[in-house]
Amino acid sequence: MVESCGNESVDRYTLTPLLQCYCNAGRPDEANAVFQRMDERGWVDEHVLTMLVVAFSKWGKVDSAVELVGRMDALGMRPTEKTLSVLIHGFAKQGRVDMVIEMFGKMASYGFRADLAMYDVLIGVSVRETNRLDEAYEMFNKMKGLGLKPSEFTYNSLFYGICGRKDPSSAIYLLKEMRTNGCKPWIKNCTEMVQQLCFSGRITEALQFLDEMLKMGFLPDIVTYTAAINGMCKTGEIDNALELFRDISSKYYLPDVVAHNILINGFRKSGKFDEAQKFWKKC
Repeated sequence: MVESCGNESVDRYTLTPLLQCYCNAGRPDEANAVFQRMDERGWVDEHVLTMLVVAFSKWGKVDSAVELVGRMDALGMRPTEKTLSVLIHGFAKQGRVDMVIEMFGKMASYGFRADLAMYDVLIGVSVRETNRLDEAYEMFNKMKGLGLKPSEFTYNSLFYGICGRKDPSSAIYLLKEMRTNGCKPWIKNCTEMVQQLCFSGRITEALQFLDEMLKMGFLPDIVTYTAAINGMCKTGEIDNALELFRDISSKYYLPDVVAHNILINGFRKSGKFDEAQKFWKKC
């Protein structure tokens, strides 16, 4: 379509809307062709560069977008807050923590104040991609110092990192803060913590963690309890597993077939075939 326009029949006011159409339609090759023609004629301005930075970021071509931002800097143009925000999200999707941090710093250098959404991105990618929990906590404390209230996503991102470190004390401390601020933990994170502790043979700590959750009003689901039962069976704590099974049966949930099978296999691996048979008949 660009070629069919001819050499004399187009100007920047014709090509700029065309570039916008290609960007909106997700057609990078055509958009780049239009951009090259405009560039050759000296028709590239701040609006055009910003349009392409946003488009490249959305298409996952964030390195090309950064090059355009560098060009804007060289020409004395200032990227908008939205432009840098889109770049940060683009790098976050690729798990490129260093570039997220670099763009975060660039935002600050331009005088833009990061909002809660930006901190959530930075904390989330720092923890989930590289488990840089200490840096995530620094950002967490910084945002609170700026008067930003952590969201449920913020807390659970940190909780995820704590689970990776198998640190129930820090997890419980964070849970208390979450309860105070009206946020709930994602149960999948709690399940991960229980699994990590049980598989490491730290059964007592796993049970204490579950108990603290209940005290704070956070009820683990059957998947979390089943994870605890499974961990106990794998470490030979079959009697404790059976006790927990009976406890949750009488107070909270009716264990599913998965929990039943885990216990039966646990009895068998422990050489308690009679108990396995009796338990199976009661199912």
